[in-house]
Amino acid sequence: MKSSLVALHDLGQSAWLDTISDGLIVSGELKRLIDEGSIYGVTSNPTIFKNAIGGNKDSYPEAISRLAGEGQSAEQIFDALSAHDIIRTADLLAGRFRDGSGRDGFVSLELPPAMSNDTPRTAGTGPAVVA
Repeated sequence: MKSSLVALHDLGQSAWLDTISDGLIVSGELKRLIDEGSIYGVTSNPTIFKNAIGGNKDSYPEAISRLAGEGQSAEQIFDALSAHDIIRTADLLAGRFRDGSGRDGFVSLELPPAMSNDTPRTAGTGPAVVA
């Protein structure tokens, strides 16, 4: 029997998960949700990342310490950690994107207003730091 989310997808509606964190990725939970057809995309925003970074005592402190030791600012560290999680999530969703109709397999992140007129950085082709 199909889950209700798979049945919903068969009708043309894709469920997206509105959270992301290192723990969700590393534990395999995100992959499991994707593989079972519970989610077809992921969205996030700075508040979700702030809560993930602040609430995960096991995943982020090492990277934060390393990046801070390299002299990166709090904003640069945030950008690096969020980019790292977005990239890993996109890798997990790649099969959904390749096998889909063009509507599945995406991961999104709201960007700061300061980037609204910076097309290269917004598109990911400008300078970026990845954890």
